[in-house]
Parts: sequence; C-alpha cells; structure tokens
Amino acid sequence: MRKRESAVFVRLFKGFSILFLLISWSVLARATPPEKQTEFSYQIEGVVKGLPKEGGTTREILIKHEEIPDYRDRDGQIVGMHAMTMPFYLDSSISLSGISVGDKVKMTLKQQLEPRFSEQVSSIEKVN
Repeated sequence: MRKRESAVFVRLFKGFSILFLLISWSVLARATPPEKQTEFSYQIEGVVKGLPKEGGTTREILIKHEEIPDYRDRDGQIVGMHAMTMPFYLDSSISLSGISVGDKVKMTLKQQLEPRFSEQVSSIEKVN
C-alpha cells in the first residue's frame, strides 16, 4: 500500500509542479511591459505667420495651427494641444520655396521622446 501512495504522491507533485511553472510563466509573460513607443507623427493644418530669417541660425516657421487632440507630452501621455500660434523647427531638408506668410499649409510634425525630446517639421505643403 505504501508504494501505491508514494506513486500517487509523486504524480500529484509532478502535476502541481508543472501547473505552478505554467502559471508562473503566464504571470511573468503578462508582467513584461510592452515596448514603449518613442516616436510620433502629427498631421497639422495652419496658416504661416512668419518665415525663417535670412541668414538666421535657426530654421523656424511660425504657424497658427489648429488643435492637435492626440499631441503627447515628454512622457508620451496624450495631453492634446489647443489651437495657437507657435514656432516649429524645420528639418534641414525642408524647402519653403513657394510658401509665403498668409499661406494655408499642411505639415507633418515628427516628435521623438528618446534619447532626448525633439520635434521638427518633416514635410510642409501649401494647400488651397
């Protein structure tokens, strides 16, 4: 009778051990945070209020833009941005030929949270 009880105990122990390992693995798999997104892109429409200064050291364009409801802060949290007039840095590859103060434009703003926070306009086009 003892051998039979021992065999049952061993089987139960193995079964519970396997069950414990599966549950632990499942919990750990869920506990692993997903990769944090660190780059975002926004499509913005607005009106040009100012162009970069000739010979200036920074390439900024002043835009009166619409609300950006999905705008994220430096921590990646959606906080939105009200419509306002503000400067935007331009990517070095952006050409502003054909764009003047008063023009309605559509632009793409690229935002990078890491390794350090930065934002710049990656494309801009005049719209009618």
